Amino acid sequence: MNIFFNDVGRLRSGWRLLIFALPFYFLTIVLAIAVRLLYQLVTAWGITIPHREFVFELIFRAGLLVLGLGLGYICARTLEDLPWRSLGLTLHKGWLKDLAIGFGLGFAALAVAVAIASKGLNFSFSKDGLGSVAVSMIGSAALLFVAALAEEAMF
Repeated sequence: MNIFFNDVGRLRSGWRLLIFALPFYFLTIVLAIAVRLLYQLVTAWGITIPHREFVFELIFRAGLLVLGLGLGYICARTLEDLPWRSLGLTLHKGWLKDLAIGFGLGFAALAVAVAIASKGLNFSFSKDGLGSVAVSMIGSAALLFVAALAEEAMF
């Protein structure tokens, strides 16, 4: 029995996973260090960026998305001989419907989790007004969208 190749001569799944996971893990550490270093430089130089923590979190999550898609494509192409569309991020007939269903299911899951975890907690709107709440919600939605795409690209 060959531990590297299966009966049809293809690299076994565990090795293919390792070929993706090790570089991804290493590059994620490099990305995290780079984003933190950039954050520290921006802070030290006194550069004013509105919602700085949010911006750098978005940069990190977008970097994870690029890493996941990039390494995923390289592995799909070289190890599996699969095209870009095998990663699942292509515009096809019904993509908007699929996106809406995914958003709905994700929102429902989060709502249930918050409902379960919030026993004894009180929720209230910010005293800064509805505009502040709307900006926060839009920013959170953008960050969660990029983070969810990055998670999907990783897996």
